[in-house]
Amino acid sequence: MLDLTGRRVRPADAPARQHLLNLSGLAPGVYLVRAEAADGSAVVQRLAVQ
Repeated sequence: MLDLTGRRVRPADAPARQHLLNLSGLAPGVYLVRAEAADGSAVVQRLAVQ
């Protein structure tokens, strides 16, 4: 999970097919969640925290 400047705000978990994001302690705002597959392809999704 990254902030809008690209800084990592949550460490990456061990590789898995599914993850739960712990949002406790995050300031309200927009974050980026980046997921990368084993083949190197990646997707980025915006996440709004209130």
